[in-house]
Order: sequence, then C-alpha cells, then structure tokens
Amino acid sequence: MTQGPLIRVAELDEAETLTGLCMRSKAMWGYDAVFLDQCRALLTLTPDYIRQHGVYVADEKGTAIGLYALVDEGAFVDVDLFFIEPNCTRRGVGRALWKHMVVEARRYGRERLQIISDPFAVPFYRAMGAEPVGETPNGLQPGRMLPVLEVRLPAS
Repeated sequence: MTQGPLIRVAELDEAETLTGLCMRSKAMWGYDAVFLDQCRALLTLTPDYIRQHGVYVADEKGTAIGLYALVDEGAFVDVDLFFIEPNCTRRGVGRALWKHMVVEARRYGRERLQIISDPFAVPFYRAMGAEPVGETPNGLQPGRMLPVLEVRLPAS
C-alpha cells in the first residue's frame, strides 16, 4: 500500500512556486493565453496571502504537487484555491488534499464549505460529495457563469 503525499502548511517563500502550480493546473483545461492571463491575478499567491489564509501543500519528496487555500467568509468556509500539478492528476493527490481540507475546514466552526468551481473541476468535487447549489458570475468574462457547490460540515 502506497502512502499519499505529505500535506503541510505552505511556506511564505513558496508563493511564486505555488502560483506557477496554479497557473499550470488551470492551463491543463486548454484555456487560451488571453484567458489565462486574465486569471493570473486571481491565482497569484503572495507571502501576505499565505500568512493570512489557510494554505496547504501536497508535498512529494520536497516538491509541491498540489495545494488548497481556505478563506473564512463568516457564514461559510470558501475553497479559494484547489489545484494539482497536471502530471500528478489521477494519482489520489486531489483526494488526499480534499480529505485534509475538510478536516481543516471544520476547525472554522462553520456549517458549510463552498466552492466556486471551474466547470471542468465539477466532476471531481461531485465525486468528493459536493452538491451544486447555483451559479455566480465569473467576473473576468461577461456572461460566463461558474458553478457553486457546497459540502455540509457537521461537527465531528
């Protein structure tokens, strides 16, 4: 039986590396360069962002292969970022990060975890138990809507 990746808190000096991971993961879906450039600001991690939010890294032999970030929105916990290195998909990295993320999200004491998802990622989130609850405007492209999914976070 193989063990999954180590999941650890992101380090402040990893901001640029983690931003690159986010951009490569987003590009995996075949988006053009113009759209990816529009996404850059939303996918850029800074040391301040890492310091202020719950950012966790899937680490394999000292290399970041995935990450997630949580933001407390008061009424719910938001999955602000969730990305896997393209060459590491379908290896259980996402599932390992998801399990860790749900445990961490419960620590906020909120009843729900919310995900504004890339449309291509919806099957993964559904497989993890998230349910669609609506849509929200993309903000980058007029008329483009993004799926919103939620997971209940019962007290453990």
